[in-house]
Amino acid sequence: MKHTIVVYCDPQAQLTRLMQRNNLIQEDAEQRISAQMPLEQKRKMASHVIDNSGDPASTYRQVCKLHSQLEDSMDFLAVRLLAVVTVTGFGGLLYMLMKRCII
Repeated sequence: MKHTIVVYCDPQAQLTRLMQRNNLIQEDAEQRISAQMPLEQKRKMASHVIDNSGDPASTYRQVCKLHSQLEDSMDFLAVRLLAVVTVTGFGGLLYMLMKRCII
């Protein structure tokens, strides 16, 4: 994989959010978290890290910045070119079919 993104928050927020989201008691939530790869290990392996500990606006700004960086990179040029060629090809085919039906 070329890009891996980890979204993390502080351990207490992670525990609280998991308990609220899944309606779990603390012991069950702690077991789920401990069954996962440690967050620090995930962060070290990631090419991009987003801190979700703060307010939603802060997380949103980080996501927008990362999206812009990835969009501006050459990494997805081939995918973009393929999309343009595909859309153009379908558009041309549709135009030819419509032209033949009208004439």
